[in-house]
Amino acid sequence: MGSVRFGVLGPLVASGPRGPLALPGPRHRAVLARLLVARGRVVPVERLVADLWESPPAGAVGAVQTFVSALRRVLEPDRAPRAAARVLVTAPPGYALVADEVDAWRFEALVGSSSGSSSVGSAGSAVSVADWDEALALWRGPAYAEFAEHGWARAEAGRLAELRLLAVERRAAALVGEGRSAEAVPDLEVQVEGHPWREESWRLLALAQYHAGRQGDALHVLRRARDLLAAELGVDPGPALRTLESDILNHTLTPPTPAVTTTPGSAGSARVAGVAGSAGVAGVAGVELVGRAGELAVLAAAAESVADRPRLVLVSGEAGVGKTALVESFADRLARSGWTTAQAANPDTRDTPAAWPWTRLLDTLDGPGRPRSPTGSTGTAPSSTTSPAPHPSCWSSTTSTGPARRPWTCSRPSWPTRRGSWSSPPTATPTPVPP
Repeated sequence: MGSVRFGVLGPLVASGPRGPLALPGPRHRAVLARLLVARGRVVPVERLVADLWESPPAGAVGAVQTFVSALRRVLEPDRAPRAAARVLVTAPPGYALVADEVDAWRFEALVGSSSGSSSVGSAGSAVSVADWDEALALWRGPAYAEFAEHGWARAEAGRLAELRLLAVERRAAALVGEGRSAEAVPDLEVQVEGHPWREESWRLLALAQYHAGRQGDALHVLRRARDLLAAELGVDPGPALRTLESDILNHTLTPPTPAVTTTPGSAGSARVAGVAGSAGVAGVAGVELVGRAGELAVLAAAAESVADRPRLVLVSGEAGVGKTALVESFADRLARSGWTTAQAANPDTRDTPAAWPWTRLLDTLDGPGRPRSPTGSTGTAPSSTTSPAPHPSCWSSTTSTGPARRPWTCSRPSWPTRRGSWSSPPTATPTPVPP
């Protein structure tokens, strides 16, 4: 006989290889639920009697035996007469349930794999949002709800409900850690309304709103939490809430960096942000920057479309959204495929020489053993220079003035590399650099 699957995160259900099983009446179901709560341990008959009835009737032990027999016929319909039961077994001085698949146990295992933290950037938030979605999808309603009048069921249901609240918080932390803060807000708003004393939920809600560009809402949430705690409990917010409020007011929060996860890859085949690689990026180990597949696909397409001139791509966005992480991730993929990459920044100081980023780029691209570019004695790169490029090339220049931008230029091997500066980079799709 195949295994029987049990569900307690909602109405009690059971299913076998042929589909759902029709469990008998309320007392039968209570016996089954009580054995599931025991998690494979033996429950003495006397304990079952005491847990089923406040004032056990005469013949209660015989009634329990009848319930067990009926349950065995449902759980093992193909069991031969007088054959030993394999699911609901007799184990003196009572009974035990041998179950391998229980939704509550699976949920606990998924929660336990998170290393016990909901802090953004911690080991706990390294668990993916998909894992948390899988765990929370197991819930069909309140655990053991139909047995709420029994103390043994209330205790277990309360424990599982607490784990679910923790899972909601950790899922929110994972969303913020992946740069998807706006998606975390709705569920957290529901959580704080239903469970207003969970300070971690208030903290994550304010943090998600702040990273979603809702600074005012974030401060309002923190003040709501403070007022509620003071009015209802007469206490001040804990250190985590106070620290977050101070960080928001002083703009000292570090934007979350999207997680980088690896996917199976092999020589000769590559994926750049989920887009199959080709000649220009072949050989890169499969690495995915979570939440940036579209942007990396644009960069990969630009690199692959280089023909007789370089290509220019502008990466723009608000400060802290992950522009640097994006371009550094793409540069790493190209470098590991044999491309030559370089980056340069323009410091926000008045004494920075003119065209300083381009000077740094030329120094890096020329490198040891490569022909020097014609650079003036002042270190300023010429406005336009052409030199052989023995390897594919891709470089980025960052300036501290104007909108936050990361311009990238890429060139194909065996084609001249045209280097120069621009006064106003494109603001949207990749465009060729004019000759």
